[in-house]
Amino acid sequence: MLPVPPSRSPHTPQEAQILYEKIRMVALWLDSIPLLPVPIGLDAIIGFFPIIGDIAGLFLGMYQVYLTSFYAELPLTLIAQMLLHVFIDVIIGIVPYIGDILDVFYKSNLYNLRILETWLTNRYGSSIRIYESL
Repeated sequence: MLPVPPSRSPHTPQEAQILYEKIRMVALWLDSIPLLPVPIGLDAIIGFFPIIGDIAGLFLGMYQVYLTSFYAELPLTLIAQMLLHVFIDVIIGIVPYIGDILDVFYKSNLYNLRILETWLTNRYGSSIRIYESL
């Protein structure tokens, strides 16, 4: 089940932390399932189903960007970068066979998470906990 989006933009570091953890969970499940010994995520797995898997991957990646957009002060240029990563991921996945293999290595959701983490660190400093990279 996907995490429920917040009802409003976070106003405190604690609210920002809660939203960050939801976004992080989505990114990890889409690009690197924590329970698996190899770094493969749901995005790559469902991408093996032609067209339907790519469309589902698009919507799941867009959901992560949607959650990120709740940070009202996040610059539009960063949201645009995140959208670009999602669309590149979809374009790669559309290519039969080779695209499915490349999709395993192109971790658009983790790239987007890194963009968000950098912004959160600059915005909130040490009042928000950013988890160690995978």
